Amino acid sequence: TFFVAFTLLVFITNHIFTWRAWFYWKADEVTNDEKPSVAILVPAFNEEVNIINSIKSMLRQDYENLTIVVINDGSTDNTFNKVKDHFKMKGVSKNIFKHENIILINKENGGKGSALNIGFKNTNAEWLVCVDGDTLLEKHAITTMISKRRKGVDAIASMVGIVNGLKLDENNEIIEKTIPKGFWARVQWAEYNRSYSLLRHSMKDKNTVTVIPGCCSMLSRKAMIDTGGYKDDHLGEDMEITLNIHRQGGDIQFLSETLSWTEAPDNLKDLSKQRIRWFRGALQSFIAYRDLLFRKENKLFSWVVLPYVWIADVFGAWIELIGWFVAIYTIVTTSYDYTFFFILWGFIMLCHYINLMMGIYFMHKKLDKTSGKKIILFIAMFEGITYHYLYVYWMIKAHIMELFSVKREWNKLDR
Repeated sequence: TFFVAFTLLVFITNHIFTWRAWFYWKADEVTNDEKPSVAILVPAFNEEVNIINSIKSMLRQDYENLTIVVINDGSTDNTFNKVKDHFKMKGVSKNIFKHENIILINKENGGKGSALNIGFKNTNAEWLVCVDGDTLLEKHAITTMISKRRKGVDAIASMVGIVNGLKLDENNEIIEKTIPKGFWARVQWAEYNRSYSLLRHSMKDKNTVTVIPGCCSMLSRKAMIDTGGYKDDHLGEDMEITLNIHRQGGDIQFLSETLSWTEAPDNLKDLSKQRIRWFRGALQSFIAYRDLLFRKENKLFSWVVLPYVWIADVFGAWIELIGWFVAIYTIVTTSYDYTFFFILWGFIMLCHYINLMMGIYFMHKKLDKTSGKKIILFIAMFEGITYHYLYVYWMIKAHIMELFSVKREWNKLDR
């Protein structure tokens, strides 16, 4: 009963967020005409497959006061030479190369956080856009974040799109937005859009962002100095610095537009590696910043959003696991009414399905026009009995690995 009540509470909270997003929806407006200097920091470890296309998408930006800083984080493939040779870069020191507004830094492997910090130290830009080595930026991404940032903001997050399945021209410009091919990519497409349209978009007028996307986020120079930069030992460097900004009393803004695209794992092995890393990083950050709970400052974030995230993303998997053990034990050892049990379980699955449909419907009507959405209706029927339980398994495994101090590894995905 507790398990069912807990699950329904999570879904009802999601519904409330969705309806708030619907009724309080407002398009992002231009609020600033300043043109400060911007540096795009591109940490790259074994990104030879996508790095050139990523940099080209950054060179196509319609924002002028821009520098691109690529940090080769000890790649063991041809990432470094590929960038240096393609853009005909010349050395200005032992480990720094330059061509026009592109800077290439070569360093020993130290993780994404250390690479971003090195990039920060080699630029004087007022704003920093932190991306991944496979990120594709929309042509107007920098202009949008700069022009639509609200006064006094310290960091900006935006919608993230999945590049899998997009139709691109020879310049990697998007011709048509389509649903990805393959079950696992489609499940992630639904997950991404549900996540952004429910929690993040519903609270976009409040300072409640829990994580700025690692594939594209903007931070002020002041935020980097106040927080001390990214922590080298954190698997979830994006969540860690987000919570750190909140601890410093900073303001984080969410923009509804999809400004960046990233490649999602299209096979179970890579998806498992990615999610375990994400869940370990999240737990690591939640524990490190547990003092943010129930503070006097920013009460909506500290008393509502953050506790909800703790319940859904930390305790939720364990409560569900215990709930299933108790349910199975009760069915086996007592004369429990099987019919009633499966009715309850079916009701939970229905809530899950409705929750997903609400998120997709909101996104379609208010945010993003993507063709082929009908296939998600079919995918959603199986997500709750496949991906969801893998999700629970990965979360529990990640928590056990973190609690028992298993060596933290990035587990690079194949592109």
